[in-house]
Amino acid sequence: CLRASDLLNNLPEIIKVGANVLPIFDCSEVVTDDWLKLIPIRTKLELEDYLTVLEHLAKQGGAEEGFRRKPDRERVGLIYAKLASEIKGYSASKRDTLRTWAKKNKLLASDGDFALPSELKWVKEAGRKVPKGRIRTLLVPEDYPTDEGFEQLLHEFGVEIIDTFNVKAEDEREDTVLMERLKPLVPFLALVASIRQSEDLKEVLERIETRRKKLRLFQCTDLSLVFRAEGVEMPGELMQCHRDGNTIRYRGSWTSKSTLYELVPELARALDVPKLNMDLMRLLQSDLDEIGAFMEELGADVSALPNDVREAALMGLLTDVEDEENIPTSSKNHLAQNRKHEANREARDKVLKRLKERGYDITKADATHSVVNGVFKDGKEYPLVIKSYRNTSFKFNIRPNEWAQLDRENAMFWVHRGEGSLVVLQLADLLAANKEFHVQFETETFGRDGMAEFARAFRQRDGRFVR
Repeated sequence: CLRASDLLNNLPEIIKVGANVLPIFDCSEVVTDDWLKLIPIRTKLELEDYLTVLEHLAKQGGAEEGFRRKPDRERVGLIYAKLASEIKGYSASKRDTLRTWAKKNKLLASDGDFALPSELKWVKEAGRKVPKGRIRTLLVPEDYPTDEGFEQLLHEFGVEIIDTFNVKAEDEREDTVLMERLKPLVPFLALVASIRQSEDLKEVLERIETRRKKLRLFQCTDLSLVFRAEGVEMPGELMQCHRDGNTIRYRGSWTSKSTLYELVPELARALDVPKLNMDLMRLLQSDLDEIGAFMEELGADVSALPNDVREAALMGLLTDVEDEENIPTSSKNHLAQNRKHEANREARDKVLKRLKERGYDITKADATHSVVNGVFKDGKEYPLVIKSYRNTSFKFNIRPNEWAQLDRENAMFWVHRGEGSLVVLQLADLLAANKEFHVQFETETFGRDGMAEFARAFRQRDGRFVR
């Protein structure tokens, strides 16, 4: 039992702050003034009461994480607001009480934990959020005043007040390489989102692509926070990565592990797929073969993507490492193989159409990949080799059956350069312009004896060894 003078009246404003912590009179009816004349219970919270509640919340947070509930966060805001409104009238003794309490007790930090006030900072500039994990800031619930009285309260608690902060980036330059790397990955990331998050493929593809176009990526040699308090600049700690809306800055190469692990979560947030950061990490680190395996593992149907989107993505990934014609026929990379077949088919269709326009008879045309027979004009057959070759930074990859075809009478070598550009190459000019060619064949076709015979045939030619 408690004395009446130790109890608090059950007023709504008192219950909001002190429920289940302070001794509040337990009655369904609010005690009226007439009863208060007979029962002298307390009708106002004092400084010690507010501090008791803050201390209780800190202990409860460590044990039960009760502070994560919205009502408890609101309690913190109510207490700060009340103390801030009263602090101007506090005596020196009360201010000493605040300072003494703050040395041993903790306040709620923005990271969800509690910390000594001296370990916390508060950024005064409205709307600015300090990058997560860089410094520990005081949690101030939204819609509660942060006026002059609030600043005085923080001063007595020992919380450092920061006027503002800036991100300092040294030698920053736009990273177009990473932007280009992301572009062909968007359709595959959309496929992942459609499966893992049950989203409509068309909608999520459009959303991610819209976000990607707004991205700005900057690589820099140094990255840090700079704080300003009372007109004085204070250097903050170094950062690996920082995102401000659609702009992301990072230190060093994006391919380094230390940068990648901090960069990818920010990229995922900027692309509006924050829960898929590990999938984005995998895509960024995968080649086309590995992406194909990932899609199969996920059960994603790549053919569900719009044709133009799928082809552009595959082409974007292919040109990173190889041209269509440099993909081995034995490759297990199904995405690459499909793109290669599509490119070759497109090249054949365009070349045969062009030949038909020039009076060639293509009704008996018989195509086996790049080798085409059965094309006639004026009673003569014109053997064809048709290749799709868009990335001219790679050497032609000519197979033995193609060499044999080009060695026939009236043979023509047609190349599709992309976007409808067709070129007829002369074999003599081709040989003169290229110091080397890559010849590709299937070892299973030759067998061991055939391989030995093939090696002997190419070992020496005109007195010079072929390597």
